[in-house]
Amino acid sequence: MRTDFVRQRLRPVIALTIFLFFFVAVSSFVTRKKTNAFPELLVGSGDVSSIKVGILVQVGNWGVWDELASHCIDHVFRASRVEFLLVSSHQGNHASIRERYPIAEVVIVPNFGADIAAFFIQLTYLGGRIDDADYILKIHTKSRDWWRKGLLEPICGKPAKVQNAITSLQQSPRVGVLGAQRYTFFLDGNDETLIKHTLAKQFDFSAAFYSWYDAIASSAKYDPGVYRNWPANFDLKHLSSKSLESHYLKYGRKERRVFNRDMIKYLKATSYPRFIAGTCAWFRVRPLSDFLAIHSPEAIAESLLPEVGYFRDDEHDRFTHSWERVLSLIMLERGYSTVGI
Repeated sequence: MRTDFVRQRLRPVIALTIFLFFFVAVSSFVTRKKTNAFPELLVGSGDVSSIKVGILVQVGNWGVWDELASHCIDHVFRASRVEFLLVSSHQGNHASIRERYPIAEVVIVPNFGADIAAFFIQLTYLGGRIDDADYILKIHTKSRDWWRKGLLEPICGKPAKVQNAITSLQQSPRVGVLGAQRYTFFLDGNDETLIKHTLAKQFDFSAAFYSWYDAIASSAKYDPGVYRNWPANFDLKHLSSKSLESHYLKYGRKERRVFNRDMIKYLKATSYPRFIAGTCAWFRVRPLSDFLAIHSPEAIAESLLPEVGYFRDDEHDRFTHSWERVLSLIMLERGYSTVGI
């Protein structure tokens, strides 16, 4: 009788203990799943000569073409199996391109929407052939030498770099976009109005991540060293200490800048989206193809028609520069992250 009594008294306690154990376990799993939803790249290296890839190149400056070919495109051909090479430009140079790359196709594009419109025109031209490749390398003749070289060197600067990039993508199946680590930035406040209120609705992706940045406490300390030296803040390096602080107080949070080390950890932990500043990167074809099956690349290109020639978005948001960021967001919506190597 005594044993039965003890069992009856202990049964609720045991049940509660079991419940708490599972609650803690599940809570811990959810936290880990949230903070590690998009793990960092698993960097690898190996033979990728049988891996099918495509190369999409926009040439805005023919003076850079030879450099682009010898310091990037040649290496992709040496390391992997190139299914297609599509070169677009505002003016043709067909003979020299095909002489160097017999499989190359050349498309003449109008001068609007920078490399982004050209990218969607290229995708329109490819159609279903995009699925002939597992990965696509999107590159262009970025006008600033230091930026172009910094974008290309880690992802195709040598045959071994191509091997590293492709092998790493194979080992990291939830990575959708892979670019140079130095130019892989947390999504900033540029073009936010267009992205949040127009493109997010039109192309079915969430813009809720902006509220994650807004959740950073107002008491979070400003660190001038981080604010000046964080790679995405390279445009602030020339400012004096006084001007730097003034910029932070006036624009820092509005522009969604990184301003201390704790927030870097926080943004990583919340899987805050990143994008490749300069839009030279490897793209996993499957999620991109899924997106293009729903949304016409030709229509996207046409939407950029009003943005002609060279321009900046200092005065107002631009659709072209928005897409530099949205390319990562449509991947994120499909469960794929953007990371740097």
